[in-house]
Amino acid sequence: WADTVAVDPRDNLLIAVRLGGYPEVTAGLVNAVSGGGTLSVQLDGETLVCTPQQGRYSKEVSRDGTYAVAALLWDNQSARKQGEKQQTEEMEGKEQKEKTDKAQEARVYYLACPVRDKTALYHEIDKVSTIPMLPEFRDYMINELQARDMLAPCRVYTTGEPFAIWRLTCTPDDQNIADVLTDGLKAGVIRIPSTWPCQPDAFTEINGVAGYLRAFGSVIASRIRGQFQPLYDPAQEPLSEGVLGLDQFVAQTAGYHLYGA
Repeated sequence: WADTVAVDPRDNLLIAVRLGGYPEVTAGLVNAVSGGGTLSVQLDGETLVCTPQQGRYSKEVSRDGTYAVAALLWDNQSARKQGEKQQTEEMEGKEQKEKTDKAQEARVYYLACPVRDKTALYHEIDKVSTIPMLPEFRDYMINELQARDMLAPCRVYTTGEPFAIWRLTCTPDDQNIADVLTDGLKAGVIRIPSTWPCQPDAFTEINGVAGYLRAFGSVIASRIRGQFQPLYDPAQEPLSEGVLGLDQFVAQTAGYHLYGA
């Protein structure tokens, strides 16, 4: 049996599946699907044929008595590494132009989040993107990414708690996401929260993401510091006696301190 299946509607690419049964049968299905074998699922009298990709999934298997349950979920990191490896193999022995064309191929991520939860979706986008985005950009970015067909919902069939999976397409260096952000800044659709409506000149000299980072990098850095707690902060916590002793020794013999703070 299978109580959850998620596919990309473009080509019925398998994104996630949760199945179970006798341990031997379940293990066989998991190995077959992980290896790229086609999976057919009966849905309301119709057959959904899912096409997995080999080596692209994370696996979680549990066993309860005589039954086993397995979940396969598209692994963005594994898929990315596998895609880069395949791309490298395909580029070997070809002309430079073909190499350049391959390097320009877009990456695809599949993001899971609760249904109709824009905040969670935006957080998942922010996690995989290298482009800095503030929470206040959420509605604009999600709407614009969808309008440009860079963000699209996948099909999820489940008998359990409903959830959503979205497909995010990124060009090299996330340039397409940077373009969306740049266009919004230029048009004044989005603005940094610390600027006031009576000061529209805040973005006069900003022509792209680089200018945005130069002007408001401190705002972003402040938000990052507020979201992540370091394991050790030398400005707030004392160094150990051993480290202080080593620092003193270096200062006496070399003339400088290892820890200026």
